[in-house]
Amino acid sequence: MVKYNTADNPNIVVNEYIANRIVIALGIPTPLGDLWFDPSAGEPAWVVAEIGEPGNHFPPPQEAALRSIPEKTRALMEAFDALIYNTDRHEENILADNDGHAWVVDHDGALFGDIKDDRATGLLSTKDRTDYDPMGFWGNLPATSAARERAIAHIREGKGVVGWASTT
Repeated sequence: MVKYNTADNPNIVVNEYIANRIVIALGIPTPLGDLWFDPSAGEPAWVVAEIGEPGNHFPPPQEAALRSIPEKTRALMEAFDALIYNTDRHEENILADNDGHAWVVDHDGALFGDIKDDRATGLLSTKDRTDYDPMGFWGNLPATSAARERAIAHIREGKGVVGWASTT
């Protein structure tokens, strides 16, 4: 998949790139993406791998698939969304199967959002905000407060998820 900046959101490419690198560093499952300079467009683009067979995309997951995602993984995904101020998490922005495997995707509205001027001021405006889940996606898949606290502490410590999900 290839994404370009638009007039409505001139930060798509930078939002996807930074969020992808953060989620990978935290060890949260996501398709690998990278920057690509498209000579025909004359600008950078975001290119991301697709999961599954070419042309056979995951449909939006059913509630059972979402609930099969381990609680610790859900808590870490929710903490990640809060960290990057991702207000656009919904069923089509998480890929999941019925075996508990899940991948977060589509972060083009996170971080700088659609700020058209001063990115630093816009990013600082999200500091300490708690309204990162306006659609109630994570509220419908609640993790226990203990799982959330562990996920937040894990992110603050700058550790990836390796070994964390298997601990109590």
